[in-house]
Amino acid sequence: MEKLFVDMCRQMTSMVEVLGTEAMVDNYGDAKWTAERLRRHLESVLGQTWRDWWQKSPPRKPSKPTPTEYLVGGHSSVYKIKRGLHRTKPEAKKEQLSRPSKQ
Repeated sequence: MEKLFVDMCRQMTSMVEVLGTEAMVDNYGDAKWTAERLRRHLESVLGQTWRDWWQKSPPRKPSKPTPTEYLVGGHSSVYKIKRGLHRTKPEAKKEQLSRPSKQ
């Protein structure tokens, strides 16, 4: 519904830009445009063109996490990175991150 609302707002704005305010009021300003009449009008105009293509695709299997490599020293220059002259180290394992107590 949100996508339909955003789409309708865009189309209404473009109609005002193309036709002008006076033409919009002349054609659609009467009180005869009820919700039912609008529904029938939109069904006649959009009924043959509506597709369910916008719906979300089915979920995919999660991919394996890619191993992270960190720069040795924490920083490097773009020149070295672009040419492969920088040094990296693999991400530390969680077991390695635990520090002994200072007690």
